Amino acid sequence: METPFFSVILPTFNRLELLKIAIQSVVSQSFNSWELVIVNDASTDETKEYLDSLNCSKIKVFHNLKNLHKGGTRNIGIVNSTGKYICFLDDDDYYIENHLQVFYEFILSCNQKIAVFYTMPISHNKQTGEISKRILPTIGNQNPIEYYLDHKNGVPTPRMCIERTILNDNLFNPKIKIGQDTELLLRIVVNYPAYPIIEHTSVMVIHDDNSGNLKYDTGQNRLEGLKIIFSNPDIAKHIPIALKNRMIAYCHLKSCEHYDFVGNRILVIKHALKSLKASRKDGQVKTKLVFILYNLPLGTLIRKVIKLIKN
Repeated sequence: METPFFSVILPTFNRLELLKIAIQSVVSQSFNSWELVIVNDASTDETKEYLDSLNCSKIKVFHNLKNLHKGGTRNIGIVNSTGKYICFLDDDDYYIENHLQVFYEFILSCNQKIAVFYTMPISHNKQTGEISKRILPTIGNQNPIEYYLDHKNGVPTPRMCIERTILNDNLFNPKIKIGQDTELLLRIVVNYPAYPIIEHTSVMVIHDDNSGNLKYDTGQNRLEGLKIIFSNPDIAKHIPIALKNRMIAYCHLKSCEHYDFVGNRILVIKHALKSLKASRKDGQVKTKLVFILYNLPLGTLIRKVIKLIKN
């Protein structure tokens, strides 16, 4: 069998109905030289039975005996893939039909360089049906480490395409639950170029069970990932202290939002204060102060007054 140009790595866990949409979006690609490597991360729904029933020579299926989370699961997909370039897809996202074609044409225009390529952000809100697109700011003379660490310039894996030899030496860190894509990209851009493609071809679906949903404390998991990033001397030397503090403040603010959502006022105040301590130059000072004031005992009175005014 001829080596495919692309391998698409798709980890999945208990999202069968969304997974079907993700798989179909790969099968429907206008560019045909691909293989799809699906790794079932010990799902407890009917995912295993569904995947075992697939009858497509271009689809490989692997089943984890225990849950390894996205990093470890993607690594299994990578080592069992054969494509010249590796793409990724999450089980709750999907590709536009020209996704692989866009990458292919751009890679050829770059003489098939050993590099990372990525497309622009597009999101689909399942509840409202709204689709929004964004163009990332240009990197200019900014150091790639500084640029890609900033959460405003994030490049999640479904928008990435990586030349395979890069991944021979750079797999995902399985210890990181959220932000493993950023950590991997930062390690890669120390030694290899990254090329933006001004096209919107990979859709992030916003739904109630996103890993970034407010019901989860994503801030703490992001902070653990940041600690690993900051401990890498090849990366850390390129991170300005102001950016480091701003990212720490961002993580605490995400925790603050989570605890406000679940109604734990003490932890709201704790993380708002930690966010303030980390950075007062992130444009979020007023937001943090409001979280603190509204969750102090006086905040109860303020909320009641506001409710009365609105009514």
